[in-house]
Amino acid sequence: MRPKILQAANNGEGSGLYLSTLGADATCWVGSWLNIAPDQDVWLRLKGTKADGSVPYDRAIWAPPPRGPRVNPTWIAQGYYHVVAPYSYLKELKDGSELTLEFKVDFDKTTDESKAVTFPLRTYKVSSAVLEIPTLTSVKDSNNDEVLEGSTTFSATLSLSGQANKGLKVEIFDGSGASAVSKGQVVADATTGLWACTISLRGGAHRLYAKSLYHSGSIFSNVRKFVVEEVFELPETLDLSQDDYVVVVDKAPPDVPAYARLTRVATWGSPPYRYGSSNDYVASVDAQSGEVTAMGNGQCTITATDSQGEVRSYALTVKGIRQLYYLSSSADWQGMVLVCSVADLDPVTLVDIKQLWTLYNPGNGRVAEYLGWLSYPFWTGDKLGAGTAWAYDLNGDSVNDNATAFSTDTYLPVLGISRDT
Repeated sequence: MRPKILQAANNGEGSGLYLSTLGADATCWVGSWLNIAPDQDVWLRLKGTKADGSVPYDRAIWAPPPRGPRVNPTWIAQGYYHVVAPYSYLKELKDGSELTLEFKVDFDKTTDESKAVTFPLRTYKVSSAVLEIPTLTSVKDSNNDEVLEGSTTFSATLSLSGQANKGLKVEIFDGSGASAVSKGQVVADATTGLWACTISLRGGAHRLYAKSLYHSGSIFSNVRKFVVEEVFELPETLDLSQDDYVVVVDKAPPDVPAYARLTRVATWGSPPYRYGSSNDYVASVDAQSGEVTAMGNGQCTITATDSQGEVRSYALTVKGIRQLYYLSSSADWQGMVLVCSVADLDPVTLVDIKQLWTLYNPGNGRVAEYLGWLSYPFWTGDKLGAGTAWAYDLNGDSVNDNATAFSTDTYLPVLGISRDT
């Protein structure tokens, strides 16, 4: 775990801190760690160089004693904590210098910094340069021909390129507003600032643009709009790796999100059409509408049959799903770890099971009931220390309050989650 400043490049994961994007206090994000526990003392410092070259130019965000900054239940339950990094400090950093975030934890709760463990440092390169607005300059089809604004193409695979700040990320979107679908992230060349990627699209109208991931606000490129004429037989991929899609094997959520569904409609021959899937464990399909629902990772064939018996099909690949399995109705915490290992699965984390509850909540919070499971808390792989670990009540009514600490000797049901997506 490394702390980060959320307003830095790529939501804090990048290497640059651009002062031109700051106009107010920034937010430091600090995650969780193995054996995190309430009342552990913490230290967080910013270490940099002042604009006039003065060093050290440091700022203590948390620095006991006196005792005060320490882990609390909210931090543990949500898996992270936010604290302010003052703008008054950040604006005085020297252009081209480095800013380092230093974080320490005293696991013994003694408020003695000499006994604290220092976590991996995060260092940003400070820049006062003005950030560029990204551009989308080219969209080309499989024949390397430009797909012009307002045109129609028969190519479902397209090559995109544009400009952005050198070495920084943009994210490609298709659509508009909250319903826009991410088509992936790409890093601009460190020398030229050119970014390029290849995407696949389904038939219909499309609206492509790039979003800056290095600005602190929402900054977008120009838009390219066009229509893809779909060929039914073209292979299709549903990649859910960016969507944190945690699902139970063989049972979809009561309301499957749009990103886990697709519809390809038959247009040849004589309607009506009937649709089918070669493997319902990978994807199910509505026999009348042709709407496909992703069920698990793998490959299958989606077929359409017209009223005269003519059959056409396309290959579908589904990937990126975190698949969850019910393994045992009763085990202590160590037994849970063993059962998961034997099944070649990972213990479900608190973050995973919260996402599961969010996706499967039928409106009354009773997720275990919807799944036909026991109405008991389920073990997670997250320990708190002092012989306790988090368990989660899937029939609870609050995503955070459903988590409760239990002695690791307690016997509870066990879930495992797939390692590969």
